[in-house]
Amino acid sequence: MTIHSMRLLYPDGEWQETETPLYINEICDMNGHALRLPYPASMRLIYRVYRISTSIETGEEIRCFHLEQLTMDEIQSL
Repeated sequence: MTIHSMRLLYPDGEWQETETPLYINEICDMNGHALRLPYPASMRLIYRVYRISTSIETGEEIRCFHLEQLTMDEIQSL
């Protein structure tokens, strides 16, 4: 039996489990929830998925969504 799990990997090396799969270049909040345009002006932490990796350990398959934090200029250009 294999356990499947998903993790958000933040730029500072921290991680958090998530139940929602994400895609490359998807914009999300700090909890991994996908955001739709227009992005809320009050949000300060917005991330983009730049890589997805999968690792297989004993009895567990872990899919990791690597995130990069967007700057205010990048957010406004979207």
